[in-house]
Order: sequence, then structure tokens, then C-alpha cells
Amino acid sequence: MAKSISLYLLRGNESAFEGYLTENARIELGLDKENEVVEDQPSTYERKRGVEGFGSRSEAFVFRRVPVEPAWLKSLRLIFSIPEQLENASQSAVVLFETKSRVFAVTYGHGFQKIDRRKIVADFGLRVSLNTLSDKKIRGVRASNLSSAFRESLDSPFQRDIYNYGMDDAVELVRSLKGEATSDTFEGTLTGANSLKFSTSQGIEQLPKIAEEALELYSATDYKATSFAFIDELFPVGDSSLVDQLDELMVDELKKPKSKNYELGLPVVLDGTPAEYAFHLIGSNRRFPDLLLSDYRDLLGAKLNGLTVDEVRRHFVRCSYESDGARKDDMSVYESLVGTQVFNGSLYAINEGIWYQLDDKFKKRVDDEFDLLADQTPLPKPTFLWPKIAPAGKKSGGKATYRYETETKFNKSLSQSTGLLHFDNTDFFLDERPQAKFEVCDLMDIPNKEIWHIKRSGRRSSILSHFFKQGRNSAENIKLPEIQKKIANHIGGKLGKPKDALDFTARINEPGWTIVFVIADEKTGGKFTIPFFSRISLRDEAREIRKYGYKVKVRFIELN
Repeated sequence: MAKSISLYLLRGNESAFEGYLTENARIELGLDKENEVVEDQPSTYERKRGVEGFGSRSEAFVFRRVPVEPAWLKSLRLIFSIPEQLENASQSAVVLFETKSRVFAVTYGHGFQKIDRRKIVADFGLRVSLNTLSDKKIRGVRASNLSSAFRESLDSPFQRDIYNYGMDDAVELVRSLKGEATSDTFEGTLTGANSLKFSTSQGIEQLPKIAEEALELYSATDYKATSFAFIDELFPVGDSSLVDQLDELMVDELKKPKSKNYELGLPVVLDGTPAEYAFHLIGSNRRFPDLLLSDYRDLLGAKLNGLTVDEVRRHFVRCSYESDGARKDDMSVYESLVGTQVFNGSLYAINEGIWYQLDDKFKKRVDDEFDLLADQTPLPKPTFLWPKIAPAGKKSGGKATYRYETETKFNKSLSQSTGLLHFDNTDFFLDERPQAKFEVCDLMDIPNKEIWHIKRSGRRSSILSHFFKQGRNSAENIKLPEIQKKIANHIGGKLGKPKDALDFTARINEPGWTIVFVIADEKTGGKFTIPFFSRISLRDEAREIRKYGYKVKVRFIELN
């Protein structure tokens, strides 16, 4: 009978196996900091050394829990008559063994909770699965989309090509793969993530041999000749010591006033655009209209030279909203950092508090496509200059408080000064899906055949990626005759411009229309830019937009 196994590869060279366990697990074992048995502590485990030949060394830790009454039982007794004596206990075990000079762990029950996560090789199971599974016969994928911040869990009752799951680009960070094993060692379904989960009919005494084969598969590069090759373009850094080194290098860069490697950007999709930002735990209550690393540096002043990684993790950004004065959103400065770092000849990027290693060729392709789409000449001032406003009587840190004008007001005033048709905050609906509303655009330039979408950046990957996706959705819907009729009615009716409505109807299906993404921001290093992960999203959405016959362009408005 096949048994289910969860196999982990561990890093480090601990002389005693308990060094791979969590501090709480060692306390349960009755060990002090010097790994000596505390004689007066009741034993809650059994510790057994493996037989000779089971790897070069091995040991099993079996954790016992005293039976206790389930927490949910008390609420059930309020309604149902349930016997008093109803207890359960969760037993677990961790088997540790060494073979080929590497240490492996096999867990039973909740044994994985006893392993120090920092000692786990994070991509072990995933790498083994890449060289074991067929890219044409995948049963399930777990992934994170780094542009949209979506996390996906996709399963299929059938074997499918990896492309059927949309996992054909580095923006999709694959966390786990599941499929039918092609190796004789692994039977049935195999799942690779941080651990390798598989079934085998071989006895437990064969685990070191199985681990040796898995270790060879972990180091193999056969997958590079398959559709799985894209995974090397971007993957998370799982080595905690490497993360520590990258963090230190990052803080060293933050201390350099002229460094352009990093910037701040909100890490999550927020409902609404913040009107003010403040930095907390650094001895200042000043508020700012934009989230800039330069303001963080200036507030630190002389403390900047002594800045540490721990402080960057403790300091946090607070967002305030004009529409809801009581609402506040907080996130750490560390989570808000976006940027890249070169280390030992490799390129790394930090996004939402996680480090990723980038393939140089992949990054160059994405950057080159952005350069082709982006017009670095800012739209002409003073008409195209996003203004600051000073709320009457408001001060921060003894200085007047400034905010940027809202997108709604800016788009309206821009329409009035340029004559471009105003569509901001105007929803359109498809007849067959009346619940699915969408905005056509913010402004429309019929004579020049341009459809404008406008956003004040904030350098937020998730917000900008959603912005580009909205543009693609609009481009698709504008091709529908029912939507074209509704747009013409809006222009001739609500906007009161019947001549423009006729012009729109006559020209909308002509070639040469351009979707223009207009982003308001400050320059970084003398150029306008957007986060790397948003560049990936822009590239992908631009490819889809072109399929409908449009051209795509990115323009910039300077912030005042």
C-alpha cells in the first residue's frame, strides 16, 4: 500500500538535529539553550536514534500532546446534549536524517510546525517537481501574480498543459505544482512546493535512497528544455542569510542621498487615493501630499547615517483620506520599498517586503518594451501640471499642509482647459451584463483619435496594474456597437455636443486610434518610470490592446 510522504530539504550544518527545530519545539523536548536535557521538566516526547544504515545519521522526535477538550465543544453544549468526556489529542513526529552530506526531514501529523522555517530550502519541492512532472500533464497550480497582487489556486480534474493555467510569464510566481509523477520512485500524484509531497509503496527504510534521488532532481536542469523554463526569469529568495545580506545592502543604498535604486510605493490595492502620508516612529508628525523616499530621508536627518534594517521594518507609513478623515491605513517602510539591487553578479528586486531574483535578459526585455511605449517628454505646462492645494488653516510640523488635487477635479478642469471630452466617473453597462459596469476613459480626443486614461501614480505596482487592465477592458468594450451607440448618446446628450457625437460615430471604427495611459508623477534619476512589476503588466495589457487594432502609448504629467 502506497504511503503519503512529505519530504523537506534543510539548510545549515547543525551538529545536533534539534538545531533544526523551532525554539518552542526544543522547549517541548525539555532542552535548554545549550541543548542539555532539563531533568525536572516532564518529558513530552520520545527521542529515538535511527538504525545503522538509515543515512549517515538519523533521529526521530515524537511529540505527544495531553488530551484536551476541543474549544468548539463549549458552544455546541449550549444547544446539544453532548457527553462530558470528549477529548482529543494531536500527536506528531519529525524524522531527521542525513545523506549525501545534506539533512532531510519527513513530517507526520503537524510535525512541520516543529521545523524552523528559516532552515527549510524554500524551493526544494518545486524544483524537484519541475524535473519530475510533465509540463503537458499538470493537475494543479498555486501562484501569485506580482502585478495585480492576486493569489491564485487552480486545480483541474484533468491533466493540462501548464499554459492552460496562464503560467507562461514570470509575472506569475509559481508557488506549487501538482501532477502525475513520471519517476519510478514517486507513485501517483506529486506536489512540489517548499516540501515534496508524494506517495510510495517502498518501505520507510528506503527514505534516504529516495531523498538522494530527489536531491539529484533538485539540482537538475532538464526543465529548461520545457515550458517550465519561464520560472527562472523570476523567483523568490528563500535563503534567509541571503535576504539578510540584501537587506543590509538596501539600507546602505537608502543612506546615499543620490541613490536612485529604491523608491516608496504602497504595497496593496487601497479603496481610494490617500490625500496625505506621514512617517511614524521617527519623531515627526509632518504630513506629505506624496509618498517619497526623499521625505523619509529628510525626516531622519542625522539619524540616517545610523539607520538599521530593524528600524526600516519598524518605521511605518500612515495614509489618510480626504473623503474619510477617520480612516487610516498603515504599512511598514520595509513593505513599501520597491527597487533593485545587484549582488554577486545577480540582480534582485524587492516588492511588498519580499526579495526576488531576476533574470537579466528578462528584465532587459521588459525595460526595452517600456522604453518603446513611454514618451519621456512631459505633457506641456501649465495646462498639464497636477497642482497642490493647501487646505485652509491646516499645518503639519509647523509648516503648511499640502495635498494634491483629486483626480476627479483635475480631470474636469483638464477637460475644460483643453476641450477634450470628459468621461471620468461615467459608468457604462453591457446589455447582456448590466451588473458589469466600466469606465470608457477619463478624456477623449476625437480629432487625434486618442482615448486617455489618467492616474496619479504613487508608484504602486498593484494600482498601476489595475489601471492598465481597466484600459484593456475599455478598449475591448468600445469595439461593441451597443457601447459605441451609448458613448455617442452620452456625448450628444449629457455633454451637449451633438456634432462631436456624429464625429465619434463616423470615426471610431477607423484605424489609427491610440489608447493613451497618462501617469502623473515625479522623475526618478532624470526619467519618468513605473515599478518593474507594473512594466510587466503594461507590456501584457498593451499586447492585448493591440489585438483590437489600437496603438498604445504612455505619457506623463509632472506633479507640481
